[in-house]
Amino acid sequence: MSLRSFRSRRFVRVLGPALLLLMVTGCVSIYDDKIKVQRPEEMDPYQRNVLDKCTPHTLPHRLITGTMNLGTTVLHGFPYAENQASFDFYWNSIAPDITGAAGDSLKPDINWDVQVARFIPVFTSNSCEKVRTYGMETDCYQVSYLLYKYVAGTNCTNPTSYPVFVYIYPKSALPAGPKWLTGPYSTPTPAP
Repeated sequence: MSLRSFRSRRFVRVLGPALLLLMVTGCVSIYDDKIKVQRPEEMDPYQRNVLDKCTPHTLPHRLITGTMNLGTTVLHGFPYAENQASFDFYWNSIAPDITGAAGDSLKPDINWDVQVARFIPVFTSNSCEKVRTYGMETDCYQVSYLLYKYVAGTNCTNPTSYPVFVYIYPKSALPAGPKWLTGPYSTPTPAP
């Protein structure tokens, strides 16, 4: 057996299956019209039909504004309360902007069978950054907390507290999240 035939047999034995696989499968072009490439905004992890969307309209809700101090660590993210215990845990971390007797009388009454509460803390980089809420809206596809951040004033200092918005609204299987608004914005029309 010569060295040349040994090398050719070894080549066929090692690379032969790989070459056979390439010849059988062929190549696929990403530019082929037969392959539909979905853009990220068209994909829905909930497997719903995008045609189920409706005209954006106001979602009935109650809104409580408040502030949280710099040392508050329980309000990172957008905490969600589905029962009184979790609501009380987050509620004790904020100072609500409502007047009345101190203590539990400031706490809103929530029917946990049909309602949920979401705490939306907004972190600002200085005292001139302000946040305004335009409530909640839905397009029958998702729920959005409408927030508008703007700058007002001069002589900005480090913030001593941050705004918190507490939304109380009907339970829904729709995903919910903040929607940051830019420029002039008008309040969405109420649903019929």
